[in-house]
This record gives sequence, structure tokens and C-alpha cells, in this order.
Amino acid sequence: MRRGRPKHDDILTPREWEVLSLLSEGLTNGQIAQRLGVSENTAKSHVAEILSKLEVPDRTAAAGMFKSLKPRPQYGLLVGFTGLLRKLRSPTAIKVAGGVAAVTTVAAIVAFVVGILLMSSREPDGTPFAPDGRTGDANLNGIIERLLSQDAESLAGTFSEVSAREGAVIGGPVGLGNAQNLSLADWTSRLGSAGRSLHAAFGAASSDLLLPQPPPSSGVPVSPDPGYDYYIVLSVDDGGETPNGWRFAIKDRQVVDIVITGSPYPDASYPGSPRALTPSPADEYDRFLVLPPESEWPAPTPMPRSATGGPLLPAGTTAPFAPAGRTAETELNRLIEALLSEPQAELSRRFPNLAAREERQIAVQSMGAFATSPRESRVPKADWTARLSAASRSLYAVAGGDPVEVILAVDTGAGVTEAWTFAVRQGELVEVAIYNGDLPPGAESGAFLLGATPNISENYNRFLVLPPEAALPRPPPAHAFAVSTGSPTVDRLLSLLAAHDVAGLLGSLAPGETIPFQESCATAPASLPRAQVEARLRLIAEKATSVRSVANVPAGYQPEADHVIEVFIEELPYRWMIQYLVERQGSIVGLAACVPSSLPEYIVAPPPGGLAAVSPSRRSGIVVVDAVLDALQAGDAARLVTLIDPTLMPCPGEYGPQCLPGETPGTTTVRVLPGSVCHGEYPRLEEGGEYLLAQNLSRMGLYSVTRWQSPPGFPDLHNRGSMIALLMASDGSAAQLGFSDSGITFWQRKCGPPDPQPPVPQGPPSYLLPPL
Repeated sequence: MRRGRPKHDDILTPREWEVLSLLSEGLTNGQIAQRLGVSENTAKSHVAEILSKLEVPDRTAAAGMFKSLKPRPQYGLLVGFTGLLRKLRSPTAIKVAGGVAAVTTVAAIVAFVVGILLMSSREPDGTPFAPDGRTGDANLNGIIERLLSQDAESLAGTFSEVSAREGAVIGGPVGLGNAQNLSLADWTSRLGSAGRSLHAAFGAASSDLLLPQPPPSSGVPVSPDPGYDYYIVLSVDDGGETPNGWRFAIKDRQVVDIVITGSPYPDASYPGSPRALTPSPADEYDRFLVLPPESEWPAPTPMPRSATGGPLLPAGTTAPFAPAGRTAETELNRLIEALLSEPQAELSRRFPNLAAREERQIAVQSMGAFATSPRESRVPKADWTARLSAASRSLYAVAGGDPVEVILAVDTGAGVTEAWTFAVRQGELVEVAIYNGDLPPGAESGAFLLGATPNISENYNRFLVLPPEAALPRPPPAHAFAVSTGSPTVDRLLSLLAAHDVAGLLGSLAPGETIPFQESCATAPASLPRAQVEARLRLIAEKATSVRSVANVPAGYQPEADHVIEVFIEELPYRWMIQYLVERQGSIVGLAACVPSSLPEYIVAPPPGGLAAVSPSRRSGIVVVDAVLDALQAGDAARLVTLIDPTLMPCPGEYGPQCLPGETPGTTTVRVLPGSVCHGEYPRLEEGGEYLLAQNLSRMGLYSVTRWQSPPGFPDLHNRGSMIALLMASDGSAAQLGFSDSGITFWQRKCGPPDPQPPVPQGPPSYLLPPL
């Protein structure tokens, strides 16, 4: 049973007439929803209602009846007029030949139809919004005004027979948990002293019944359906973190029941807010006499994107750069100019009934680190057009496809450049999305633009207008191919790369049916068929841009070689990657995966018997290393603490250390011992001794000590110091301790099962031409 709005004196409601007109055009439910700016479920519900009222079996039969049916005159005019508006929204629909007379005629039609629509208070598109809107019922409006304006004493006099119930909503508007009865004096006192505004007014339905039942003192009979006619929902600010929802049930033109619900959560979508007591306007639009504030409606659902369909960049052409560049599509350029320059009134006229979706990033703390959480909301047309027209705006990019995406850089003066994406399909604006919010420390103000724009490398041919040149990825720092390395054989290969000489580079490939190829830095070289290596060299020759470095190859490297050349290639537009050529005496003898490290320089070599000869009693002769080994064997945690050379880092770290009482997050600096077992661990200095003993290092013996030099450009956490001591156990378990002259600087253990092969610490690469 549903009471809702008063019935229309026509077979269909005005909204249903409009849906039927769209059915006659052959539109699907999804297309109808997009055209009307409602959810697909709502469109589906309207279609089902139409089929029921017309008593036809399917949508095809209903569409066939459209022209034979006769709606009430103002409704029929509404259907025709909305169709006309959709056509007039396209700039090509109005011809210049009509001149002033055509414009005058259109204006007259608009004025006439608007006047008729205003006479019908139940026309769906004319349903007013809260908090300022009111119903078309004078009695209901009188109740609303008294609830909004009277003080406690006046409320008690007006509603003397009504008590209230308060509790937490369970499962939406179907029940109250732990409900408590409030006396007339209690609820009138609270409401009379609170800030209050109208949230919604709508017709009652049996599914809205709130349990438990009203108390006997209310005079409402206990039954599955109390027979309410309408509901009025207020947003009441009585001092809590968020407004509460108050719902007033109306029966026989009087308030007969009051439900109050609150929530400790700041998000208005949680039960307890006025929204929890209100049906979804997207799904039950026709029940409303006053709609909830549009800003509280669910955000529009993002429409699917396709990289194909719609205008794309013609083959062999280059897209211009924003902000000055424009597309080759005249109508699309007109739309862009409107978005960039028109005032709010013109934007509102051009894009009627189109709400925006706003995705705001909210800063949160996650394990002591900066993180953001997205919050989506709906932005009514009046709000987004006002915001856009008041802001500084420029074109950032245009990406083709279905739909075309026009991306604007919008500066509202808040210090962060917002990204506004406008989806355009067949010349019509169909979606507006706004991206903004909090940025991580050090992030550029245009980060939201980067996130809203399709990846430039993977979608280069989609761009009708490229982002500004200054916003595009820059080539990595590297040497020009004309650089002199001091090696004639290397310089010759660089000259071939500079000239993109495919034949010359292929001619430098060493003979053989297979060529050594190193797939990853952790594996020994395998072999590839010569044809595959030639295909890789052809790609390198065609796309090479610069040389990053030339590294000397240490003795024992496989294949035997003199140098490894790091070459940057532009694999895709604005995407660079490194290729490694292994060179020997001017020939390319293989392909590598990384620059080789130098061989370890042993201070204490492995024992002659290898792993089997490792003993916990073995010592290095290095004072600080042996002192740590003695403390580990003795289980002396306090001694180990004195032998740690700690690293300073602020609390809280990503995995620790957590801040203690009295310490300021991000400011207080803590002394830690960096460690690694599958992930970083950072015990405080005073806990470092017990931490090392807990790693079972006492059962391991000294395998070797190598000289160590921290790689340039790396943070001083897991690689600080001048020596690395490798400890091993008979089962292959291993741990590395980094040392400075003062003590332990870091420790790490391999993640995974023990490996019987001792890890060989590597020295830093030796360069003929170092990286920039």
C-alpha cells in the first residue's frame, strides 16, 4: 500500500509520459536514465509502471501506443517541450537564417511552457528542494512552519497529544534499536532550542513502518500498517557532531508519531542522519512533495569509458598542446569555449538537469603515514556552474574515445588546482566529474590533473589536445650519444645509436645462432635465438634517445666482456626504459638486465672449507665485529645496545617506531636500528639488543667480512656503513650485519627458506661513463 502524492487526473504521470516518449524512440533503460539524469533502477521502475497502467505485455507495445494516446494538454506540451529542449541544447539546432524572429519565437515558447508548468505543482521536474521548498498542500506547509519556528512552549501547545521515540536505526528505516520514549516536555524542549531545517516531505508507504510500535499514549493503533498519509523529515542540530533526523508522521492532517534517530558518525550516509529516515529520491522520486537537498543525493554513477568510438587523432597528425590548442572538431571546440568562458547563467541554460560527481581526497593517518580516502558527493547543477564560472579555468587536455573527455584545470584560489572532466557524447555534455582534496606533503598542485587524465604513453593516439608541454613527462637525465667515453669501440656503437643506424648495429652483433641474454639481475645469462636478439636491437636502434652510463665489466662476468652500455629508448611516447648492451672489443656479445656490480673486496675471506667449516667460535680480528660476535654468543643484550651505531628517524615510521606519550608525530626523532626480514623493521636503540638476540644470530658463525661502500643517492637506512659481516648456519640460514667503525648500522636476513649457497656481497659498479 502506498499513498504518496495525490493521484494525477491522467492515465500517466508527467514523468511517465516523458519516459513513454523516450520508449517510442527505442531507448533502453540505461539510455533513458542518462537522458533524464536518474538511476537505471528508477527508469526501470517507470517503465514497469507504464506497462502496468497501459496493460501491455512489453515495452515495444507501450512504445507503439504513444502516438495514439492523448495526455492532458499541459503534460503533452511538457513531453514535446522537453524533447525540443534536448534538440535546442545542440548548437547546430538553431540556424542563423532564422535571425531575431527565430530567437524571439523560441523565447516565447519557453515563456509560455514555463508558465504552464508553474501552474501544475505536481509536475515532477518542478518538485521543490529542501530546505527552502514547500509542498503544494497548505495544511502540510502549516505543520512544517510550526515545527521549524515555534519555541518549546508553543510546540507543546500545538502538539500536546504527541510523544516521541528515539533510538538507533537498524537496517535503514525499518526498525529502531534500544528505543526510548520521550515525553512531550522532553522532545519539545529539545526541538524548540535546536537549529532545524526541512530535509524532505513525502508520501507514506507500508514499507516505512518503524518498529517498535508507537506507545499506547500516542493514540495510534498497533497494527502492521498505521495508515499514515505523509512524512515530514527535519534536520535537527541539537549540539551533536552531526544533525539528527526527526521524522513526523502525518495522519488525517495531524502529527501522530515522531521518531528521532542519531548517529556518532560524521558521514551523513550512516544511519542516524536525516537521510536514514528518507527514501532514495533516485529510486522513489514520485513519492516526494519536497525533495531532499540535492547536494545530499547519491553521486552520479561514472559512465563506462571506451578508447574506441568517437573522434580520435587522425593517423599521421600531431595533436596540439593545451592550453592554447584546440581540436579539429568545430562543435567540440564551441563546447570547450563555453566551458572556459561562459558565466553561470549561460552554463545553467546550456546544461540543464546535469549534476556533477565530486571525488574529494580526505587526508587520513594509515600506520603512521600520510594517506587519503576518497569521498564522493553530488554537486547540483546550480552549484557546479557557480563554482566553475567564478574560478580561473584553462584547457588541460582533450582525449578522444566514447565519450570524449574534456579536462579543465580549475583554480578556485584554494592552493590546489582541481581537475574537472567533462564527458561529451555526440556533441552533448553527459557527465561532469570534479577531482580535488588533500595532497601528500611535497606533491605538486596539479596532481589531480595527472590522475584525471588518461595515461599519455598508453593513449597517445587518443589525444585530440595534449596536456601542456610543461606538464608532460621529461626525459630522464642522461648523456648525449656524442659524449666521448675514452673507449673508441664504445664510442663507435654510440655513434650508430645516435644515427639510428639499424644495419650498422645489427652488423655489430657477434656471430652465433644464439646470443647470451640475462633476463633478470638475479639470474645467470640464458640464450636467445639470434632472430629475437636482432629484433630487440632493431627496436633499440630505432628508439634510442641517450646513454645513461657505461660500466666496466669485472673479471668472471658471463659472457666475457669489456663494458655494459645503458641505453635509454623511448618505448612509447613519453615513456623511457633502459636497454643494456654487453660489449667486447666493439662487438655486441649479449643483452643484460642491469649494470654489473664489482666483485667483493674481502677483509676476512670465507673459510677454506666453505660453509661446512663455519663455526660460532670464528672471529675476524676486527675489534668492533668481534665484540658483537662475543655479545651474541653470551646473550648480552645490554652489551649489544652499546655496540649499535643507530640511525635517526621521526616517529611514527611506516612500520615503527610508534610515538610514545610526550612525543610529537613527524617531529620527534628516535634512534633506531634498521632491520629487514621481508620488510623493514625499526626497533628503538634501547630495544636493539633484545631484538638482535631474538633473531637467533647466536647459532650462526662468521662466514666473511667484505668492504662496503653505500651506493650514491640511497637513503642511509639499510645500507649505511663501511663493512658487511656475513653470518651463516649449517642449514644455510644467513644474516648480514652492516658495520661502521662505531658499531652495527643495519642488519638484514633473506626473506624465505634457507639457501645453502652463501650470498655474495657485491661492491658498487665501476664506471667508464658514470650516470648523471
